[in-house]
Amino acid sequence: MKGRRRSWEGFTVSNYLSARQQYSFEYIYQQYTPLVYGMLKRLHIHSNHEDFVQAGYVGLWLAYQHHDGEKGPFPPLCFRSCQWRNVDDAEEECQLLRSAYLQSQ
Repeated sequence: MKGRRRSWEGFTVSNYLSARQQYSFEYIYQQYTPLVYGMLKRLHIHSNHEDFVQAGYVGLWLAYQHHDGEKGPFPPLCFRSCQWRNVDDAEEECQLLRSAYLQSQ
């Protein structure tokens, strides 16, 4: 939706501190749970929903672990990390289904 911005209730990460230095993962988990579920909706994922939710949380954890405050803000890194993890898992599932279909032929 054009022009619509999400507010994460005042969540900001200083430019020079990593997310780990400022917040616990529990706090990040609570703040970014809507992003994980929103990513599934955005990618139109309806099957194996819980598997993809877990993949989103893995992406969130990886973003939390690898964030460097000097390289950029945390929210865009988190968004991309969750998105890439879900897309990778969807591609992997598609390849498994394709190979199972070809073996049955």
